[in-house]
Amino acid sequence: MLNAKSKMFDIVSVNPRMLLVLEHFGVPFGFGNQTVHGLCLANGLNEPLFLFIARLYCCPENTSIKTEQFDHTDAGQILVFLENSHSYFLYEKIPGLQNLLNRKLKDASDKYSVLISKFLQDYSSEVYDHINYENDIVFPYIKALLNGHSEKYEYSIA
Repeated sequence: MLNAKSKMFDIVSVNPRMLLVLEHFGVPFGFGNQTVHGLCLANGLNEPLFLFIARLYCCPENTSIKTEQFDHTDAGQILVFLENSHSYFLYEKIPGLQNLLNRKLKDASDKYSVLISKFLQDYSSEVYDHINYENDIVFPYIKALLNGHSEKYEYSIA
């Protein structure tokens, strides 16, 4: 069970996807023998929020959402997580998938290869549009809300 007393090394050893969680929260590598509690304390992270997101990555089927454990003060950390996640998808994951598919289909010319390539191209375009919209419109608006300056935005999250 993933909890505040869990050792980060043990968690990452069992589930390497946790490295992405750490990266997306902006936690530098080199957590050594720290517990989740120690890691959160050292990096200024809300422990229940970190545990919630870590559980989503590690064991989503056993993770329930209890929104009462969070409040508006967690929005800044969620925003950092989402911005870093966007960078990961824009600059690592999608280009990696495109390169892999291009290598696999390099010499193929059948109709399925063309359909697969077209699907990935269209899907990537939709993901880029979505992420860019959030990066350019939604995230600045949320930052303005967090800083009490939303009056200059025509956009509303409602």
